[in-house]
Amino acid sequence: MDNVARFAALYTKVQALQSRMLTVADYEALLRAQSEDQVISYILQKTDYGKAVKIDERADFRMIALERALRQYLFDRYEQMMYYVIDAERRLFKSLLMRYEIESLKMVIRTVYSQVYDDNVDLTITTSRYFQIQNFDQLLQAPSLEKLVESLMSEF
Repeated sequence: MDNVARFAALYTKVQALQSRMLTVADYEALLRAQSEDQVISYILQKTDYGKAVKIDERADFRMIALERALRQYLFDRYEQMMYYVIDAERRLFKSLLMRYEIESLKMVIRTVYSQVYDDNVDLTITTSRYFQIQNFDQLLQAPSLEKLVESLMSEF
């Protein structure tokens, strides 16, 4: 694909994504919401994100699950756009994603170090096929910080 065609494809993809973004009216409605339940219901029922993300509306940690689903949706869109870029642009996208990989790794380290396994930890970890680390779930099972470091070192 030549540069013009790649740019046109990427531009079209970005335009499609922008058309699904929240509007000023959406933000105003969210600000008027009186509870977390109203915010979640609005997002799931009245925005395009509701069509894209699925969460169990009866779950205890619905807002955290929604945040994770929205973050994963964003990552999936990044990954789709990476098909249209090469070289420096692809490295830029990978660098942007690396920030979230580091945040997920920090969450794993804090959890293993403190030995406090909150049910929400796995909901706050974001995954991407472009991440170097693919086994966050296994890393969370490490019995100690030393074993976690050993697992990371053996992976690389």
